[in-house]
Amino acid sequence: MFAYNPARTAWLKEVHSKLQAKEALEPISVRQLLRRFGVVRRGRWIVEDIDEEFAKHGITTEPHIGETWYDAPVEFMLAEPIKSTFLKVADGAAPAARHEPAVSPRVEDEPMQEIGMRVGALKTARCGVISVSPTDTLAKAESLMHLNDYSQLPVLTTERTLKGVVSWRTIGHTRLEGRSGAEVREFMEASVPVVNVRQSVLDIVGDIIRHGFVFVRDEHERVTGIVSATDVSHEFLVRLEPFELLGDIENSVRRLIAPHFTTEELTAARAPSDTLRKVEDVHDLSFGEYIRLLEVPDHWARLGLSVDKASFVAMLGEVRDARNDVMHFSPDPLEAATLRKLRAFSRSLQSMLRRH
Repeated sequence: MFAYNPARTAWLKEVHSKLQAKEALEPISVRQLLRRFGVVRRGRWIVEDIDEEFAKHGITTEPHIGETWYDAPVEFMLAEPIKSTFLKVADGAAPAARHEPAVSPRVEDEPMQEIGMRVGALKTARCGVISVSPTDTLAKAESLMHLNDYSQLPVLTTERTLKGVVSWRTIGHTRLEGRSGAEVREFMEASVPVVNVRQSVLDIVGDIIRHGFVFVRDEHERVTGIVSATDVSHEFLVRLEPFELLGDIENSVRRLIAPHFTTEELTAARAPSDTLRKVEDVHDLSFGEYIRLLEVPDHWARLGLSVDKASFVAMLGEVRDARNDVMHFSPDPLEAATLRKLRAFSRSLQSMLRRH
């Protein structure tokens, strides 16, 4: 939950008032919106807390801030307000804090309710399209593809009416078949792969493999982008390194811990809210439980490491937070600074294991 911020609260109230008065509001990028909340990326909890702030003020965005590209614009809309959980206070005073449970559900590595990255979070899904109409000249289509280094263009009559695709491939096939013409309609293919911004990226990979691209429709059925095999390949490469680093780090931590603790001691580190889960070895513990285990002075001493316990445990906490973001498929890749820390910690753990 974000700390009370009078300036941000006043801004949210102003947005709501303007929407009620049907005044025009300029779209705001996700990046700019996050700055209003003092954060730079969309982890799972960040998005949920922003949603809660919006709901308290009776507003929402379209598209949802968690389902679009980082620099894509979103528009504010009125939403059903929820009853505030804050006590009523005088204007200008900070609200009283809400009662929180003794054990925060965010402390441990939780199973997700939903895993996946939406198509709308890809940069090219909402960045607009350069299109041609069926009656445009083939010369125009070829020129647009050449000048923009595109392999294909959507053939549209309106922003929602997709008639097909014209591409270097369809042009080549038409000519090889001995057909000719001067207009796009004579060289286009009517059957085209189309996906929606709300679909999972994993669900569309098959279409991209078969066709090399997909056209994307937004929440209003407008054609807003093209996602190609190159786009998806780049995204998976960006996402792959954190998975590799986190896997290496967790395996190294397990190797450091495993020889020094009994099953009973490992079980004692289990989250208090998860007492029914059976712990047989170190592989059954979460990152939060590694921290709980090693915070005990005697436990830390058994590892025989020549590093500061507080610094090591703090780094485990940062790794846990990064892991939760990655495993919940945050719409934004990890920050460069976080990646550097993960790389350095992975190398440091490898060095400890060699000396152990």
